[in-house]
Amino acid sequence: MKQQHGFTLIELLVAIGLFATVSVMAILGLQNMTLSQEALEKSSQDLVAAQFALGLLDRDVRHAVPRPVRDQLGDDQPALSGGRQSVAITLQQGRDAAWARTQTLQRVEYRLQNNQLIRRRWPVLDRTPGSQPIDDVLLDDVQRMSLRFLDEDRQWQSQWPPPGQTDPQQRLLRWPRAIELNLSVTSLGDLSRLLPLTALPAPDRPIGVPTS
Repeated sequence: MKQQHGFTLIELLVAIGLFATVSVMAILGLQNMTLSQEALEKSSQDLVAAQFALGLLDRDVRHAVPRPVRDQLGDDQPALSGGRQSVAITLQQGRDAAWARTQTLQRVEYRLQNNQLIRRRWPVLDRTPGSQPIDDVLLDDVQRMSLRFLDEDRQWQSQWPPPGQTDPQQRLLRWPRAIELNLSVTSLGDLSRLLPLTALPAPDRPIGVPTS
């Protein structure tokens, strides 16, 4: 009669240990694959959002017009104004023809707020104390935003209008040659865009300070 041999206790413990090790490695590998897939999806979503945000800003700048506005306190504000982390412009909405009567003007501002790129828009150009803006979040996880403005002498300015502008009319209507935007997004790294400006007359409105 043949003698039957079973597993010893040590062999069973070794086998269980190997099985546990392989199982843990498989679980960790699956978790890493899941996390990598989630990070890839998040990066793809952020890339689409960034492309949309930069495209929208580029479109708004291309439709900018030199039309100053009044704020809630009745003070005149330049047609284009900005600093390191925000820029406000008056833009012309509608179709291509500058004289089309279906076109309207709108005031918008791009700003960094709570690590988000915000597009703020107002329902009217010359605001009253009750005028409330509408904020649209274009991009999340923005770590840094930097703007600068190219003047007529091809010198970069950190704010617009540049300091030292004494003529009130020129201050309201002065126009940069271009705007440079730099963003740092967590999942995308550094993004840059150079936005040239072409000033066009606003339809059916005189270019200048808003009238009372």
